[in-house]
Amino acid sequence: YTPPINARRAIGAEHEVFFHEGINRVFKKTRPGAFGSILTEIGLRRTATPYFYLRRLELTNEFFGSDLRLECVTAGDQTSIVISQPWAYPANPNDPCPSLDEIYDFMTKLDFEPVADAPFEWFRKLDRVRVSDARPDNFIRSKKGVVPIDLVVSKE
Repeated sequence: YTPPINARRAIGAEHEVFFHEGINRVFKKTRPGAFGSILTEIGLRRTATPYFYLRRLELTNEFFGSDLRLECVTAGDQTSIVISQPWAYPANPNDPCPSLDEIYDFMTKLDFEPVADAPFEWFRKLDRVRVSDARPDNFIRSKKGVVPIDLVVSKE
């Protein structure tokens, strides 16, 4: 995968990120050989496999109506997964992230409940969906409302 020339770039804990202005999509490439983490049944985190990383994306699309797409998997000993998602235009570029109260309103409208003693974790009893890493910087406050951009979604 080669990002567009002069693409805006950022590096986070999990991804190298490129913005493709021509198609208004963000491309995220996992660090070579790393695919984030997953919460185990007993509440501990462990390194995620490519399967769990892709499952997380599938569940994000299913439960949040996102448009995450698998773009490619790089070849070699240290594989990376490249995904894309629509660019979420912030309502206020100087303050793009929602407040904790706005995230609370967004999540509770979707029938999620905060997990006690687990900051940024949510659970929905109806279908046993768990959302982790729901920190303000993993959402954008857009003109259309709160948009999740990098949540860890799993199903128990």
